[in-house]
Amino acid sequence: MGRLGNYYGAGVSGLNFHENMYFVYFNPGNKIGYPASSVRMSPKNINVHGICEVTTGPEGSGDNVVIYGGPTSEERLYRGTVPLGKNDFRVRGALPNPAKQCADLFASYLRTHGISISSNSIQVYSQPDSLRMVLDYYSSDYYTIAQYTNLTSNNIYAEAIFKYLGYAKYGKGSFVNGSKVVMDYFHEKKLDVGGVKVVDGSGLSPLNKVTADFVCRYLTVIGKEPFFNDFLRSLSKVGENGTAKNLLPNLPAGIAVRLKTGTMDGVKAYAGYIDAANGDRLAFTIISNGHEVSSTVATEELNKILQKVVSIY
Repeated sequence: MGRLGNYYGAGVSGLNFHENMYFVYFNPGNKIGYPASSVRMSPKNINVHGICEVTTGPEGSGDNVVIYGGPTSEERLYRGTVPLGKNDFRVRGALPNPAKQCADLFASYLRTHGISISSNSIQVYSQPDSLRMVLDYYSSDYYTIAQYTNLTSNNIYAEAIFKYLGYAKYGKGSFVNGSKVVMDYFHEKKLDVGGVKVVDGSGLSPLNKVTADFVCRYLTVIGKEPFFNDFLRSLSKVGENGTAKNLLPNLPAGIAVRLKTGTMDGVKAYAGYIDAANGDRLAFTIISNGHEVSSTVATEELNKILQKVVSIY
């Protein structure tokens, strides 16, 4: 349940609010091992009730808080550590019932601005007989959303895109239909999908299966699509932005590397492109699956492999 309570495990629905996450702020104790305290949450006035069992870790140890709680429960249990000497330390959690939280906050906003409403917000599971449009709001262009999704590893956006694809092609936004659309694309491009299974958009499900060989062939196919330049900009450029900004500090002159990182318990992966000064481009994929070392050690080893590939290329 810890994965569901932390921000990266938040679910997706028809109405997503505040990226379906909230912030909880902690003050550490005076010494390592002393209890920490949760001091506030953001957005203000959300319906989340936290129980704090967080303690104080070493200075500079970062966010080691696990948040326990289901997607519909307003109860949250905080365990783990926050760093010594860092007051108002921010941790991201999965917001329960984000659509209802949004409605409740909106109702409160209306009341405080002198607008009378008949009742509190309620949850319904089918469309009412009559609705009156109050406001149309249009999001950014799709390619902008996709770029933000990849550059920030935003799981909520990835799941929303995945389900929307299912809705657009098969009339219902679901994991099953999203998977059908993705597999349809692979078949259309005549990619061999042996050993490949896609069950969600974020990649968090352990039921997902993919091979390094398949990802390389997929990246090669994408390189021939008319939208490739938009896709390429969605990948983090080593030394510049996104999740790969601080990778490969000794990148040779004239070489550019763009990639997407992926991390789960026991899994670490890099996939992307290496561009040489002469215009050559190499698609690459490195996947470590089932390792028992820390994420930091796994990252160091993948960096060594990627550095070697770059130096050979």
